[in-house]
Amino acid sequence: MKETLLSVLRLGHRFPDGSYAFREVSLSIAAGEFILLTGRNGSGKSVFLQHLNALRTPCEGSILYRSLPALDDIGLLRGRVGYVFQNADTQIIGATVLDDVRFGPLNAGLSRAAADERAAAACAACSLSGFESRAPHTLSGGEKRRLAIAGVLAMDPEIIIFDEPFENLDYEGVVLVLSIMRSLHKTGRTIITVTHDLEKCAAHATRIIAFEKGRLVLDAKPASALKIIHRYGLKKHDPRRLKEMTWL
Repeated sequence: MKETLLSVLRLGHRFPDGSYAFREVSLSIAAGEFILLTGRNGSGKSVFLQHLNALRTPCEGSILYRSLPALDDIGLLRGRVGYVFQNADTQIIGATVLDDVRFGPLNAGLSRAAADERAAAACAACSLSGFESRAPHTLSGGEKRRLAIAGVLAMDPEIIIFDEPFENLDYEGVVLVLSIMRSLHKTGRTIITVTHDLEKCAAHATRIIAFEKGRLVLDAKPASALKIIHRYGLKKHDPRRLKEMTWL
């Protein structure tokens, strides 16, 4: 049985106006999973995931990382759980590709040599070798998305969260990003992906989770999930076509 990395217990987030983004969410995430998280706009899925690396603080419930209480140690979650934002521009801060990718390792206290080594490996994994001296503003949308992934990867997280990674990408861009996600999964990373585009990646998933109106309403293996996912306002899919649901 694979080790449980994250345990979420009755987690909830309430906005200042008193409304809930989500509440009473409990689940566990094991090492090596490839999870797809879906739901209609406003269902609470992205806000929920922002708690898993301490971008937000819950109003109720708890999070354990390898059985250790994580809400009292923000550095634990941020160090072990990487987050790739939907809008890459909000995540890119370096003057060059190399500066951006090595920023995290340098900020974490690594030497310049060690940070450069991490950055080179991350760039290679994200098909950005040879881009190191480029200014981020000269990159295409797909290249910026890969740069954001490289910056997260350079921090060597165990879990990587992708928020709508295929949004606004053309066919080639989707293929490149999905290929990177698959490679990271094959090398032992745990992948959690928020997406509406199940037809692009469901074949690679180990599990599909759905939110509706702030509640976790579905958590099942892909073939089982696809049979009933339309009940929650999502596109109906034929589970017999699961193996074809990929752009690779």
